[in-house]
Amino acid sequence: MNVRSASEAPQLLLNHVIPCLTTQSPTQPLSMVSSVFSSRLSWETRPNALTRVLSSKRSLGVDVFDLTVSNPTVTGFIYPDSYSGFDLDATTYEPDPCGLSTARQAVVGYYSDKAVEVGIDQVFMTCSSSEAYAHLFRLLANSGDHVLVPQPSYPLFEYLAKLENVELRPYPLVYEDRWYVDIDALGSAVTDRTRAIIAVNPNNPTGSYICAKEWSAINKLCCRYNCAAIVDEVFADFAIAPPEDAMSTVAGSAEALTFVISGLSKVSALPQMKLGWIVVDGPAPHQAMARDGLILIGDTFLSVSTPVQQAVPGFLQGRHDMRRQIMTRLQENLAILDSALGSTAAQRLVVEGGWYAVIEMPDSQTDENWAIQLLTECDVLVQPGFLFDFASESSLVVSLLTPVDVMATGVRRLAALM
Repeated sequence: MNVRSASEAPQLLLNHVIPCLTTQSPTQPLSMVSSVFSSRLSWETRPNALTRVLSSKRSLGVDVFDLTVSNPTVTGFIYPDSYSGFDLDATTYEPDPCGLSTARQAVVGYYSDKAVEVGIDQVFMTCSSSEAYAHLFRLLANSGDHVLVPQPSYPLFEYLAKLENVELRPYPLVYEDRWYVDIDALGSAVTDRTRAIIAVNPNNPTGSYICAKEWSAINKLCCRYNCAAIVDEVFADFAIAPPEDAMSTVAGSAEALTFVISGLSKVSALPQMKLGWIVVDGPAPHQAMARDGLILIGDTFLSVSTPVQQAVPGFLQGRHDMRRQIMTRLQENLAILDSALGSTAAQRLVVEGGWYAVIEMPDSQTDENWAIQLLTECDVLVQPGFLFDFASESSLVVSLLTPVDVMATGVRRLAALM
C-alpha cells in the first residue's frame, strides 16, 4: 500500500472497516506490548493528516460536505416493502457449511437472470465478501505465497492478505481514454509462487470492467501457472457506460479455476445484512477439489446467520427497485460533476460502472494536499487517490451515492479552487 507517510495508515478510508487501534499501552513499553501479538497486526493505525483535520472539523461542529459516503442506507434511498415482513424462523438451526439451500438457490436464480447457468453445488454462502476473500486465501495459499491484485484498487486487500500470511503483488491498470489491464505487466508479475490473480469487475474505484481480451489473458495465465482467478463482482449490476466487450459477469466462462465473489451489500444495497457468496467455476476436477476445501473451511466457522439466509430470496427480488434508484443517483451525480468541472483544469475520468468517480486534479500539488485543502478551506471531504495506490499523485475519489444536493455544493466548491 502506498502510504504517503510511513508512520500513518489511511485511517480515513478504513474507518468503517477496522477500528482505530491503540499502538502503545500507557503503562508498558511498546516492545513488551508488541511481543504479545501476532506480526500479522504490525501495520500502523495512527490517523493520517486528512483524518486529523476531519476530526477537528467535527469536534467543532462544522457541517462537512461528505463526498465519500458510500453506505446506501444513509443516503436517502427508499427501501422496498419486499425487504421487510418476512416470517423467518430463527429458532431452528440446521448448519450447512455451504449455506442454506434456499439461499443458494436464490443466488442460482440471480445468475439465471443474467442468462448464466450456475449449479447450486457451485454456490457457497459467506457472511461478507471480506470473509469470502479470507476463505479463498486459506484455500489456495500457503504462508508467503503470492496473490496478484490490480493497482489501483481498494486497500482492504492488503489487510485481508496479511491476516492470512499471504503476500500481495500488484499489477497495473493503465488509463488511456479508459482504464484497462496492462496484460504484459500482469504476465510479468506471475511467478511459480502465485496462487491467484484477483480482478475486480468493475474495479473499485476506477469503475472499469474486465473486457473479453483481458479475461482471456487472465484465464491463460492461470492455466499456464496452475493458479486460480478470484473475480470480485460486487458492483457488476451497476453498469454506467461499459464497452461492448465488457464482461457483465465471468461466471460460466472460466477456463481456469475461478471464484466469483458478490453479495447483498451492493447487489441489494444492504451492507448491514452481512451476506456474500462465492461461485466456484472452471474445470470439473478443480471445482470438485475446491468445493471439498470450502466445505471444510465453511464447516469450521459456520459464520452465516440463519435469518439472513432465509431472507435472501426476498432481498434478491427487491434488488431491482434499489438498482433503479441507485442508477438514477449515479447518473445525476455524474452530470453534476461534468457540469461543474467542464470549465476547470480538473478532469472526470471515464466511469464504466460502480459507485465511484475519479477526478484528476491539476498536478500543482499532491492529491493528499488537494484533499486537505478542500476539507480545511471548503469543508468538503474527498478521498485522496494515494489511498487506492493510484500511480498519479493528483487523483481524488468521490462516491456517486452522495446525495445530489451535497454533491452539487461540494463539487462547486472544488471547482472554485481552480
